[in-house]
Formats: sequence, C-alpha cells, structure tokens
Amino acid sequence: MADLDAALEARHPDRFQKHSVMMAVSGVIVRDGQVLLVRDHHGFWAGVGGWIEAGEHPEQALLREVREELGVEGEVTRAFRPHLVWDVERASEKSNFLLLIYGLRLFSDEFTLQAKEITDVMWAGPDEWGELEMLPYVREVFDDRIQEWLNGS
Repeated sequence: MADLDAALEARHPDRFQKHSVMMAVSGVIVRDGQVLLVRDHHGFWAGVGGWIEAGEHPEQALLREVREELGVEGEVTRAFRPHLVWDVERASEKSNFLLLIYGLRLFSDEFTLQAKEITDVMWAGPDEWGELEMLPYVREVFDDRIQEWLNGS
C-alpha cells in the first residue's frame, strides 16, 4: 500500500539544495522561414518576451509581453522545449533563469512599437543571425533550436 506521508516527506523542499531560478517567456513567430526578432534598448536582438510576474501564468505573461512590445494581440499555438541558463554572465549574484518558449500566431503584423519596451523589429533567418548582436544565452538558444522552430516540431 502506498504511504503518502512518507512520499511527501521524502520530497519535501527542505531536504534539497535550493536554486534561485527566475522565469521568463519567449515567443517564436515564424513566417517564410524567418523568425520575428525585437531589439532592446541596449541594442541586442531576441524573440518577443520577458519576465513572468509573480502569480502570472507563463502563457498570459507572453501575451502581455506581445501587447506591451508590439501593440498587437496573439495566441499561443504550441509549447517548445524550455531552455535553462545557469550562472548568467556578469550577474552581481548567482543568477539562473528558465526560459519557457512558445510558438505564437499574431492577429496583426501592423505593429505599434512601444518605445519603453523595444526599439526595432525584423524578420530574420539563421543565415542573418551571425551579424546580429545577441546576448550569449540568446544566441545559444536560437542556434540550438532554430530547426525545431522552423519545422514546428
């Protein structure tokens, strides 16, 4: 017979080393073999997305970010494999984050860029990424996952 109390005790969070992990979302919008990229205020390119706020569901966070960054509505079409970044470079204290990645369909491509969020958008394929400024962990996930995204698998 199963022992619920023993199972819960064996899995209690106090028994394990804690890892502080921030959570973020990114949306992959594919059109004609290219992915929509946004440029931040520091000049770096990435997918649409951002940090998940406390108590917010990841898909809700992504749709909020789409509205904030592009001024359009969209819908989540699928979930891709997440990407975990351990020991973010140049962080003042040990920082890790989990990037949840979703496929998106936008209801419009007439963007109203939100100046406080992003400075530019572009459609780009893998052959163009080498010339774009991306943070190292962003480039890593884009290079690693592009075929998965383009194939929709």
